[in-house]
Amino acid sequence: MRDNSKAAKDLYWQELKEGKWENKPSIVINPLKKKQGVLFVLLILGFFLALKLSDGFIEDTVRPAIKSYTNDGLKPEMQKLAAQGKISAILWLAQSYPGEQQTQLDHLVASNNPDALMIKAQQLYPTNRALSLKYMHAAANEGHPDAMKHLLQKKLDNRMDMPTFFKEYVLK
Repeated sequence: MRDNSKAAKDLYWQELKEGKWENKPSIVINPLKKKQGVLFVLLILGFFLALKLSDGFIEDTVRPAIKSYTNDGLKPEMQKLAAQGKISAILWLAQSYPGEQQTQLDHLVASNNPDALMIKAQQLYPTNRALSLKYMHAAANEGHPDAMKHLLQKKLDNRMDMPTFFKEYVLK
């Protein structure tokens, strides 16, 4: 019986060497362990699905909670520094806790501080996009790199199509 199984294996490998592999399976699974293989594949798929689903949960719930916890620990010290007139502390409080430090933020906006202009633009964007864009232009004029990138991207998104380009610049 051992000779038959050895002969069958030899025939199997001989056919593979000769290129007769079209009727051979790509993956050979031991029929005695087929259930274990299927369970293993299902376990791996379930693991990746759980990771993918938890990614949204982590981004939406866990990271903001960690940021809030960290910010709450820093807030008292930053308030002391903001009371001393430290610009970085005022900006941090205005960004981390919108609604607080608005008068100090408005003073920085009036003095054309690029970071303050950008924070003000971000705060106004949901309610007043036109005013937000005005502040973003002012921040870009003062050299804020994120404002410049945003405005450049907006400009690139509004590019003209090729026929309009030829009418306006080439054939004119």
